[in-house]
Amino acid sequence: MLGALSKHFFRRKLFWLALLLLTLGTAAVAWHHYHWSAAQAQFTRDRYAEAQAHLDCCLWLWRRDPEAALLAARIARFQGKHQEAADWLAQARQQSGAASEPWQLEWVLLRVQRGELSDKETGLEACLAAGHPQSALILKTLAAAAMQELRYHAAKKFLDRWEKIDPLNPTLHEWRGSVFNRLNNRDGAMEAYRKCLELDPDRIAARLHLVELLLETVQPREVAQHLDILRKKSADDPEVLLSEARYRDIIGDSDEARVLVDRVLDQQPHQMQANLLRANLELKENRPDAAEPFVRRTLAARPFDYAANYTLLRCLTLQGKSDEAAAQAVKVDAIQRDQKRLQHLIGNEREQSANNTEVLHEIGATLFRIGENERALDWLYRTLELDPDHQATHRLLVEYYEKLGDREKAERHRQRLKS
Repeated sequence: MLGALSKHFFRRKLFWLALLLLTLGTAAVAWHHYHWSAAQAQFTRDRYAEAQAHLDCCLWLWRRDPEAALLAARIARFQGKHQEAADWLAQARQQSGAASEPWQLEWVLLRVQRGELSDKETGLEACLAAGHPQSALILKTLAAAAMQELRYHAAKKFLDRWEKIDPLNPTLHEWRGSVFNRLNNRDGAMEAYRKCLELDPDRIAARLHLVELLLETVQPREVAQHLDILRKKSADDPEVLLSEARYRDIIGDSDEARVLVDRVLDQQPHQMQANLLRANLELKENRPDAAEPFVRRTLAARPFDYAANYTLLRCLTLQGKSDEAAAQAVKVDAIQRDQKRLQHLIGNEREQSANNTEVLHEIGATLFRIGENERALDWLYRTLELDPDHQATHRLLVEYYEKLGDREKAERHRQRLKS
């Protein structure tokens, strides 16, 4: 009798233990599924910190999951953590036991984003032509690499193709806004940023870029709407404070503009736009002597900025510093001539669509001369896409990279020079 009871209780314990283990296993699977889905969703929205937090939960439970390691590599890659991405890829291959197709693709994309391979050396175009299921990811990577290398015309082409596949991706439109802005297409940039914010209203950087463009084109009514949102999210951010100060200046509230810009300068004493705004606020009060130090800080960062040079000319003239003003007037005239020549060249290039390498090169050289280095590189690399051996362009790039201290890139262009 006692033996039968013991067996009965033992069986009941086994049953409850099995039920407990089954419940824990089911809960673990559900927990993993939740965090895995959340990690993928946040990665898709380019919220990499949130994606990594959810992925860490998955990896805590199943450390040797090659798919999780692959996603971790992608998250690290788009954050610019290239060595960390390579380490995750090595782990993914070790866990899967072979170089799978997704692993091989991610390795190629990492090399593209690290600048080790150009888009023409990868075979990715064949993948895109075949309608690869990861075409959006491929085009996103190619666009990111082109933007990183300041090849904005190339980046636009990749973004245009990405839009056909994934038109509702907010990152796509945020990047289009940045590229259009670099290509001096303000209307296109504003439209792209508005579309981005329509899809994802929480993108502070996109909203700030849109506000900056609206301020440049003097559209204070729409600026006010965006500033109301930004104040609630990042009221003490220097960029938000500066945008608010510029807005206050436009609507005639100079006193509040001065208070706000001083808060920016307390945090960032050499911020270019803040110093230029402060100088102009002093000039409005007819204090050119007080304005001059602020504008000179601006010129230390951007020596060929037309607005800053013209403001310095006003300061010197109003103070009666005739010799310095005369020299400054020569510089302002030279910058203005370069800008007019630039507008003429770009206008002709757009009208003709002839892809004239000499015109493209001159645009790049002119942009270098007025200190617009990022835009200059875009036009020069576009020249090399049409003529990989364009000697004047390689010479200019050797000189630029040597001044920058980037010996590897300087040598790459030097090797293309003909003796």
